[in-house]
Amino acid sequence: MRSEDQIKSKVYELNQLIQNSQDPLQLATIKAQIEMLEWAIHNPTEPYHIEDLEQLDS
Repeated sequence: MRSEDQIKSKVYELNQLIQNSQDPLQLATIKAQIEMLEWAIHNPTEPYHIEDLEQLDS
């Protein structure tokens, strides 16, 4: 299990990748990763679900 500081560090790293990426699919993937990591920090005992999987496909 990762510590909260490790997760926050990874979120920061992924946010840097967003600024340098031009590929829409890569941007969607990075944003989904950030969402999951932020969920892990704020709601570690609640189930995680992606509200709209179709949004990732577009």
